[in-house]
Amino acid sequence: MKSFFEILFVEDQEPFFQLGNLPVYKLKVTRWEYASEKLDTGLSTIDQHEDTHTLDQLAYKFTLEYGQEVMTGAGSVQLESYHDYSTGQPALLMNEDFTESNIQTQSPYADNLDLNKEAGYDTVSTADDILDFTERNPFGEIDE
Repeated sequence: MKSFFEILFVEDQEPFFQLGNLPVYKLKVTRWEYASEKLDTGLSTIDQHEDTHTLDQLAYKFTLEYGQEVMTGAGSVQLESYHDYSTGQPALLMNEDFTESNIQTQSPYADNLDLNKEAGYDTVSTADDILDFTERNPFGEIDE
């Protein structure tokens, strides 16, 4: 399957050609450009084309709440073309058993509270450095 066509109009008032009792009508069609739309036609050949060529990054998204369980089960990821030549077996990138994972969405590091204090950006040390433009020329020499 190389292209999809969208039927724009069917001329059903006057048949284009008559094959016995079977009329043939004119169709006005245009080539349809696939742009990651959701296709649910019920025909596996067309729906499989959507799965193969989609660029939709949100197709496999999931939303989580704080403390929600992420994954249970066993999983492994196999490298495509790497073999352990000493044993002849394919090398595995990861082979773990997942039981339960919690995602932490709020952390003291998220606001850089400890890093700001270490860098001297707390309000006590920066209170004297505020530029308030009470000086006549704050960027140059004092000229009176």
